[in-house]
Amino acid sequence: MDKKVKISVESGADIPADVLETRGINNIPVYVIAGNQSYYDVIDITPYQMFEMVEKEKISATTSAPSEHDYYESFSKLHEEGMDVVHVSTTSSASVCYQNAVNAGKRVGDVWVVDSRNATSGVALLALYAADLAALGKNAKEIYSELLSATSRIEMSCILDTLSYVLKGGRIISMAAKGVELLNLKPCVELRNGKLSLGKKYRGKLEHVLMRYVRDRLADRTDIDLKRVFIANSLLDKTLIKPIIDLVKSLQPFEEVLVADVGCAISCHAGPNALGVIFMRKS
Repeated sequence: MDKKVKISVESGADIPADVLETRGINNIPVYVIAGNQSYYDVIDITPYQMFEMVEKEKISATTSAPSEHDYYESFSKLHEEGMDVVHVSTTSSASVCYQNAVNAGKRVGDVWVVDSRNATSGVALLALYAADLAALGKNAKEIYSELLSATSRIEMSCILDTLSYVLKGGRIISMAAKGVELLNLKPCVELRNGKLSLGKKYRGKLEHVLMRYVRDRLADRTDIDLKRVFIANSLLDKTLIKPIIDLVKSLQPFEEVLVADVGCAISCHAGPNALGVIFMRKS
């Protein structure tokens, strides 16, 4: 008889706390390094506290993956409770999360680690898909196989209000990116095959740019899986969210629209006032 399956992620998946609880998803915190101090993402520091520190104290902020020991402790506890584990990890192209999780999983046994090739809500979509499959009675190996084929169906993009954070972190290094920053444009950044690239550049006030971006991503599309969509954001003005939710719903009849405040693991690269509409395409 197959054992019960536990779905697991790092905190960088930015799954809202109530969703983690209701779907029973295990969450392993990423470390945030601000100045010379180390914090647990979300638990010890919020992105808004981090932004304030970066701006006022002129310090840099970055992230550090959970150690192999962190994963080992988390997986071991679940294993002792009689669970098989499917861990959906941040893209291996940008983090050692995946390799640390793989190493720990081999030591524990009965742990399947998926390289999501994604970040933030792209990981969350895969984790919730895995939770759906587990609820249908799929075993860990079956879920792992399904997720491997689903990673390429995630459409991950976001609007950045500033490129200064991502340039500091070295995630995008190009003359084009520096030109976007100098011209005060708001770029759409896309994650494809685990790597960031610059897409369309927008000009204008943030609230207008966000609405144009949402239309560009969703309008007149017939290839979108309408199960769920995430609106992931680090907006300082939360009143901007409601019009975006309404627009998303008017453009596509998603069954579930989830709003996620991104934690420091993403915000230290994306900066304040970033927003992404993230969904899966049909198979």
